[in-house]
Amino acid sequence: MAEGLKVLTPFLYVELNNQDISAYITPFLLEFRYIDNDGLQKQESDDVEISLHDPEGFFRDNPPVRSSTLKVKFSYEDKIRSA
Repeated sequence: MAEGLKVLTPFLYVELNNQDISAYITPFLLEFRYIDNDGLQKQESDDVEISLHDPEGFFRDNPPVRSSTLKVKFSYEDKIRSA
C-alpha cells in the first residue's frame, strides 16, 4: 500500500421526520441504493432503498408512517460531518 494513502470511511446520514436516526440504523445497515428516476421519462421522485439486518423484527414491526419525510446524505465521514 502506498505510504500516506488515506482510506475514506463511507457514511450514511439518515433523517426521518426531521430527526437524525443515523446512529440507530448504521449498525444494522446491509445495503443502501439510490435510484435516479430523472432520466427515465417518469414524473416520479427518485427512490431510496435502505436494507437493514433485522433479526428481532424491530424495524419491520415499526415502519415509518406513509406521510413520513426522509432526508439522506451519502458521502465520507470527514466530508459529511463538516458540511
